[in-house]
Amino acid sequence: MQLAVAERALPDGRSVVVVEVKEFDLVPVLSKRAHQQNIHVGRLYTRSMAKAETSPQQTPNELRELLQLAVEKGVRAYLQTARNVGFGAALDAPPPFGTERDTYLQRADSQAYIDCPRLMAWVHPVHYRPDQIEYESLQATLNGSAVSADATLPDLRSVERGATYLFGNTHGPALQTWALFQSGQFLLVRPLPTRFGPDPGGVGAGEGGTHYLPLSLPVHFITDVAHFAARLQQRVAPDQPFSVSVSLVDAQGWQLTARKLGRPFLHEYAMADDNWTQTEILPPYFDEGQHKPVAAELARQLFQRFGWKNASKEVVASVQDSLLDRY
Repeated sequence: MQLAVAERALPDGRSVVVVEVKEFDLVPVLSKRAHQQNIHVGRLYTRSMAKAETSPQQTPNELRELLQLAVEKGVRAYLQTARNVGFGAALDAPPPFGTERDTYLQRADSQAYIDCPRLMAWVHPVHYRPDQIEYESLQATLNGSAVSADATLPDLRSVERGATYLFGNTHGPALQTWALFQSGQFLLVRPLPTRFGPDPGGVGAGEGGTHYLPLSLPVHFITDVAHFAARLQQRVAPDQPFSVSVSLVDAQGWQLTARKLGRPFLHEYAMADDNWTQTEILPPYFDEGQHKPVAAELARQLFQRFGWKNASKEVVASVQDSLLDRY
């Protein structure tokens, strides 16, 4: 375990000591010795998501995040070892799912959807099979996986056919392009609307050139995508894990607004980078009714990139509940 100790000054001039515990390298650290009544041998201590405390008791979501982090570190170490012994070219080759997405987005009629700030999502089985879905079954798979409420994801009013996929382009306020491939991959691109302004009484009012993103918009988008992914898995390959990836692209400087979801933000939360991508894995036979916590974690990770450090899964869940009764 690695510790770093530093002195910091508060705004009122008082000094405080900050103790930083470094994240584990590969394997979570267990306590080696007992200390009074607070630390016990062999226990795992983590920071709670619910409140500012270190606890030996983890919730299922906290334990899942810890295990996922350990797996990711192990996979990265394995891939680095593989590159060191000469397998780098094979590992770095474009994956088939990525090639499918890139080829579709290079089409001329896709440019209006990607030459702007946008939310993107792609969902697919972890293992690639070009014929996971028979071509004649693509429409039925779409119909059975679609998520419907005040809008439909995807918009099925105009479905067109490609060589190995079905696709659709929607214009107007709900601008989007989507495609479902025979491999089982679903791609969705939705440009960010520019019609929103800052919260009345919040920060940023009157600043020219700033774009504003109501936090309900990405929560709605990500929750619908997770719901669609769960339904798609059930119909395509319920015994396989499914990858769910969400990305915010070309949105550096965009600011979050609360927009009628409670009081306005009193601090400025702006996107720090141009691009952000996060992936969650749905296990085999994933329960469709559990899509909401998966989406909440993805949205929480996104809001952290805006500097909204108090964004928790519970906060995102309250936004989900306020959007649509079906959540």
